[in-house]
Amino acid sequence: MPHGYMDMPQAACKPETALTCMSGVAAAARKDACLQCRGDASVARRAINACGKIAHWQQALALLAFMGQDVLEPNFVTYTSVINACRKGAEWQQALALLLVMGQIDVEPNIISYSTVISSCGKVGNWQTAVALLSAMGRATVELDNISHSAAISACEKGGAWQIALALLSAMGQVTVECDTISYNAAISACEKAASWMMALALLAAMKQAIVNSNTISYNAAISACGKAARWQTAIALLTAMSQASIKLDTVSYNAAISACQKAVEWQAAIALLNTMVWAVVEPNAISYNSAISACEKAVEWHAALVLLEAMDRASVEPDISSHTTATVACSAAITACGKSAQWWTALALLAEMVRATVDPNTISYTAAITACKEAAEWRTALALLATMVQVDVQPDTTSYNVTISSCQEAFVWRTALALLTAMGRTIVEPDTISYSAAISASGNAAEWQTALALLAVMGQATVDPNAFSYTAAISACMSWWTTLALLATMDQVAVQPKTISYNSAISACGKASAWQAALTLLAAIGRAALDPDTISYSAAISACEGAAEWQAALALLAAMVRIIVEPNTITFSAAISACEKAAEWRTALALLAEMSQNTVEPNTVSYNAAISACEKAAEWWTALALLADMSQNTVEPDTVSYNAAITACEKGVQWQRALFLFCDLSNSHHSRDIVSYNAVLQALHGQSIGRRVFQQGLAGGFFDRQFTQSNGLDFHGMSPAAAWLAVERYLIMWKCCTLIIGWGKHRTDGEASKVKQVICDKLDERS
Repeated sequence: MPHGYMDMPQAACKPETALTCMSGVAAAARKDACLQCRGDASVARRAINACGKIAHWQQALALLAFMGQDVLEPNFVTYTSVINACRKGAEWQQALALLLVMGQIDVEPNIISYSTVISSCGKVGNWQTAVALLSAMGRATVELDNISHSAAISACEKGGAWQIALALLSAMGQVTVECDTISYNAAISACEKAASWMMALALLAAMKQAIVNSNTISYNAAISACGKAARWQTAIALLTAMSQASIKLDTVSYNAAISACQKAVEWQAAIALLNTMVWAVVEPNAISYNSAISACEKAVEWHAALVLLEAMDRASVEPDISSHTTATVACSAAITACGKSAQWWTALALLAEMVRATVDPNTISYTAAITACKEAAEWRTALALLATMVQVDVQPDTTSYNVTISSCQEAFVWRTALALLTAMGRTIVEPDTISYSAAISASGNAAEWQTALALLAVMGQATVDPNAFSYTAAISACMSWWTTLALLATMDQVAVQPKTISYNSAISACGKASAWQAALTLLAAIGRAALDPDTISYSAAISACEGAAEWQAALALLAAMVRIIVEPNTITFSAAISACEKAAEWRTALALLAEMSQNTVEPNTVSYNAAISACEKAAEWWTALALLADMSQNTVEPDTVSYNAAITACEKGVQWQRALFLFCDLSNSHHSRDIVSYNAVLQALHGQSIGRRVFQQGLAGGFFDRQFTQSNGLDFHGMSPAAAWLAVERYLIMWKCCTLIIGWGKHRTDGEASKVKQVICDKLDERS
């Protein structure tokens, strides 16, 4: 540093002059300061120096300009002071301009001038200019030192150019400039900004090899670099190394290590470091606690987050917005986790705990709790939470309403869903596509297909564009398969690309109407639309074939799935077995049941019931009983339908004792008998005296109450021929005559007489 700059007198500057220079930005004040310096270069220089110390660069520039007007020659010290004022005011362009002016007026810039401008560029991260100035120093034969290099390295650090920073550090050795602690620290900080933790550690090791003392700043930068890369164990190891090297650990050191634990979601290690700070008499600050709370938030350790928030209060550390926000986020994350496991009661308890800990639940917290209620099908509680948000001045957003509408959709309360959609329109919350789609689904679930279609029409009027999911929800709601085809055509007209799920819903609608050809046409259309049919697509198409007893088409679809590597599931196989059952193809049904095990697809009760029914239609009673026994061995629970099908199979095989045994076994199981059970066993017991006792039991159980009219008549709808005759026999004893009401017959074909009528007439003829 030049002698003149070092020895510049300080006391000679009048206090009032310096104060005027520092006082403000008014032009009149600056003019007054200049007038007080008139004719005295030393006073002007001291005033400029005073302005430089407090970053009043405008006043310093005004004084410099006045010196030129007053023929007071400013020297390199004067210019350097003004440059320093510009540096402190982050005016790097002004500083650079002054450096250029110095060269033009034969005031030779020195190393301090250059270093100050480089530092000014560094403050704003303008590393390109800083490096260019460092190069210019060499060309101007200005001796480079470690200060200029350190300033350029710092500029690279702030500008994120860590590779250039390392190159400059390496270049210092080539120009015989000794690297010092500041140079290394700047380079380590540059690596820290880029999260280049390995290079930061390498520089720390290089300092030791070069016998350059590392300090707290060196280690803090290295720990912070490890933190950004989530290298929490390395960060803690560096803390230990600092202690062993007798280097003071400060709050920044611990905060950097806690931040490393936070990024690695090591919440316990973060809390341990926070406790260590207290033991080491290092005062934790809000950043320390915030980082630890954030670590708990990421690990969904909501309780620990609340405990830390309370600890801040006990330690007289004022929680800031970040502290409360992070704690709120932690609790919201915990509530969200409850939602995923449908633990709605825990979610509500968490909301209450937040209020107790003076952590205000926000929109996210409440919405997460509403989601938990939705997952647990607690739609009433979801509605109550939405109402509570309004009461406590927490503004529900579109997501809050959407989740609540979805909970109503799943609970089949479509009117409530529509009321919520209407309520959104009365608030500042705009319903979106999801809102309408959920309301359409709610209407569809309640079989309110007209309402679903009306909502779809309203979307266009409300300038909310329906998407594929809106149309799919409407398709699912439709009762008519023709309407579903029309909606698919509309999607094409309005340039909404149907999804596979859209086609699946339409295929299912065709299946309900047994329109199997239309279902197969839609299945083919999926491929033409450049979409991939999935297991649901094929299962729905096979179900359509099953409804129409087109078992061969069902088997062809099952084979096609194997060819295109679409995995059939339990529903797929069950539908195919049911198709075989409708056609009494019992052998094929059994083969499919065996194929399920070969494909590691678990058969369920529906699969077995369809196979047993297939055997029943073919009077294969022995196979039906074997399948019933096989269900228990494979831990598949038989239900009433299983027993009824087996009883009917025994009836057709004239095995009344076995049918009666199954009927009694059904009573002993936890499944209840129904009217089908009584009809089946009574048909098997036809002509057996025990049949009358079973009929009396069914009559006492209320299974045949609706068969008897008020006018001494018998209604045989829903009764098997044997049950119908027992009813006639029973009531002929009570009445001399009665009216017999006989339906068309469940399995009657055109031209065929009713079996119930035929049996009764035959029995009456026998009695005559």
